[in-house]
Amino acid sequence: RNPLLESRCLKDLWGERWNLPVHVLLKRAIYKPAMRATQSPIVAVLCTFIVSGGLHEYNFAVHNHAAYQPGLAMTFFVTMGI
Repeated sequence: RNPLLESRCLKDLWGERWNLPVHVLLKRAIYKPAMRATQSPIVAVLCTFIVSGGLHEYNFAVHNHAAYQPGLAMTFFVTMGI
């Protein structure tokens, strides 16, 4: 059973079924350790968005290499973190 495939619309897929697991993963793996290390929510959020940008850069480079523009996804996600 795959909950992503059970989505009834894009809003359900991106808003609930995809973003929630990614949110939980980034919070556990990046945000909480950064908070423990720095005691700064601003630094922890920025670190989380940088990692998210890096993951998107990798994904776009591998899966959409014909239209890939280096740095575009990272710029977007770092900007969202600021």
